[in-house]
Amino acid sequence: MKPLPPPRSLRFALCLLVVSLAACGGGGGGGGGGTPSDPGATGGPGVDLTGVTKPDVLLMTFSGHTSSAVPLSSAANQTYLDATGSAGPKLRALFEGRGYTVVERHFADRLRAPDADANGLPDRLDQLGFLEALSVLRQAAEAWVDGQATPTRIVVVGHSHGATWAHLLCEAADGRVSPGPLGIHVLVTLDGVQTSWDAEHTGQLMAWWDALPGKTFQGFYLARDVSTSSDAIVADAGNRNVKDVVWPVVRFAYEIMGDDPLGIILRDLVRNVPLFQMDLVPATDPSGTTLWTRDTRTHEILVNGVLTMPPVGDAVPSETHGGVHDATGPSMLWLCDRLAERFP
Repeated sequence: MKPLPPPRSLRFALCLLVVSLAACGGGGGGGGGGTPSDPGATGGPGVDLTGVTKPDVLLMTFSGHTSSAVPLSSAANQTYLDATGSAGPKLRALFEGRGYTVVERHFADRLRAPDADANGLPDRLDQLGFLEALSVLRQAAEAWVDGQATPTRIVVVGHSHGATWAHLLCEAADGRVSPGPLGIHVLVTLDGVQTSWDAEHTGQLMAWWDALPGKTFQGFYLARDVSTSSDAIVADAGNRNVKDVVWPVVRFAYEIMGDDPLGIILRDLVRNVPLFQMDLVPATDPSGTTLWTRDTRTHEILVNGVLTMPPVGDAVPSETHGGVHDATGPSMLWLCDRLAERFP
C-alpha cells in the first residue's frame, strides 16, 4: 500500500469574472451541498453491477457543471454527456458498430448522488457522482477484469469540470490497493476545466476523505491528500492540475481543447502531461502511455507532445467549450477515427 497522503493544503481558485461567465460545465458557482455523513459503500440502481453480463467495454463519462447559475446541489446539476447528440451515445454506437458489447455509466459534477430519503441509495440515475463511479469501477475490476482472459476494456470520458473527476478516477485506479493498479484503456479529456472546482468540492471531499478508515474506499486509494486538488501533482517538470495529469495506468489518452472566450479564461492552457515522462511511447508501441492532443485553438494535433500532420481534409477548426462533445462535430469525428484504431 502506498504511504499515507501529506497534510492537507487548500488551494482556492475562485474568480468573480470566471463565475459570471462559466457555463456548460465551465466551472460555475454554487454551493457544494451538505457533507455526506456516511463514508462507506454506495450502491443501488445504476451502481450495483450484480447480474450485469460482462461487456467488452465499460464506458464511464463525467459531465461538467451544468451552468454557473445552477448550484451543485440543484436537481438541474445532472449528466449531459449521455444525452442524444453528445459523446456518450456517439461512442457507444462506435463500439457496438464494431461488434463490441458495451455497459455504460454516466456521472454528474458531484462527489455523491443525492439521497433525500436517506435510504442509502441514489435518488436519480442522472445524478450519480464520483463515489458511485468508484463503486462501479471496483465492481467492474473484480468481476470483469481481474483474472479474466479477455478483460473488459475501460474507457473514461470527462468534459470541463468532469475532466477533473475523470482524472481523479484514473488516479484511484493507479493507486488501487489490491490486487494492484487497474488499467484504463482510454481516457478522453474534453476541454478540461479546474477553475473553481476546488472551491466547490473540497469541503465535501475533505470531510469524506478524513472519515475514511485507512484512507481507502472501495479498494481504491488516492496517492495524496485529495483536498490538494489544484496544482498538486508534480509532472512535466512542474506542478499540474489533476485534470492535466495522465496516470501510468492509462494506455491511450486523447485530449480535445476548445477555442472560445470561455475556455481561454477558464483553462490554464496546459495540455495533458504524463505523470512520468518515461511512460510515453510512440503511438505504434503496444506498451506504455500515448497522449494525443487536438488543440482547436492552435489548429494542431500532437502525439506525445510532438506536432503531427492532421488527417487529410481536417484543418482542425475552432470549436467551442460545449462544441467539443457534439457528436457531429469535427473533433468527435476525429476521436472516433482514433478509437476505431484501438478497437478494430
